[in-house]
Amino acid sequence: MIILNKARGSLDKLLSTRKGKIIAIFIYFAFGKKIAPLIGIGIPIMFFLTYLFIVYKTRDKIKSKPFYIKFIIALPVYALAVSPLAFNQYFMISQIFMVIGIGFFGFNLFKFEKGRTFQNIPTSKMRSVAMGLVEVKGDVEPINELTDPIFNISCVYYNIVIKEYKRRGKKSRLVPIHSKEKSQSFYLSDDTGSIFIPSELIPDLKSRISEMLFNNTVKIKIDYHFGETIVFKKKLPDSIQKYFEKNNIKNKRRQTCQITIIEPGDKLYVLGNARSLIESESEHKMKATAAMDLSDDDRFVISDKSEKELTEEALNFSWFKPALAILIGLMILFTPANEINKLIEKIGTIVINNASNIEKHFLQ
Repeated sequence: MIILNKARGSLDKLLSTRKGKIIAIFIYFAFGKKIAPLIGIGIPIMFFLTYLFIVYKTRDKIKSKPFYIKFIIALPVYALAVSPLAFNQYFMISQIFMVIGIGFFGFNLFKFEKGRTFQNIPTSKMRSVAMGLVEVKGDVEPINELTDPIFNISCVYYNIVIKEYKRRGKKSRLVPIHSKEKSQSFYLSDDTGSIFIPSELIPDLKSRISEMLFNNTVKIKIDYHFGETIVFKKKLPDSIQKYFEKNNIKNKRRQTCQITIIEPGDKLYVLGNARSLIESESEHKMKATAAMDLSDDDRFVISDKSEKELTEEALNFSWFKPALAILIGLMILFTPANEINKLIEKIGTIVINNASNIEKHFLQ
């Protein structure tokens, strides 16, 4: 630091003199044009290397992040890798196919790994649950009383979502106009014991962006679904109609009402990280041997579906579509632009020449 300060002082002193200014001007005109491009190239490289260093240092944290975050983190690396090919006229079009293909390929790989996890992890008994990643199955046992506001059913969790078709631009989309969710802590029990499920577990999971996008952690079946048609307005059950009136919701034609309830006695499957009960949960130590946590939420699943259903659902995907998208992207990327232009012209000519036949075909 002392040496740098001395060097800076000497340089300032030199540049304050006429001779120093002349030397600086000479250096600029002699080498400036050569140095500037190097600096221009060097700065992005330095930023990128810094980015790689940060990613490397935080790799352990990144491992537990949802798939879409990993995908976003990987994009700059991919962008730099393909940047030498950016001279292609159809580069951006090829990258649309490539990024979509790679994204879906990665997501399918994530689903495949999750399906294999369902298959490979044995089901633990509540009494002998080990700390860490476990798979448990059991019956819901309430701790405190909770009833849903529509049917007055005793439950440990309810979620009410009312959506309505609203026009946005040229299209109509289902938009949530009302939602209500409440959860209580409960036990998940089998014939050997119980584990504790904190009240915030399901709501926290459902509020995450990854869950909103992919619905891959909370897989609870919708108990009641009331959908309105375009033409006729169906009469809602009295209990739901009263709920609408109480919350000043107008019953319109194009609405949906979805109600999810977890009741005592429901069978649930949970794959997640078991942990010891913390101090605030000490009152449950007599009943529960462990609690479920969100520390590994990328693999966390809570569902009223069976293990077989979850496995089949996770492994039900196709490698063909992402592979096809990647292949199309590569073909566009490495095909000379003039060849693509010729192909487009040829297709255009065929369409124009056969326009009348195409029109007749669709009008039949």
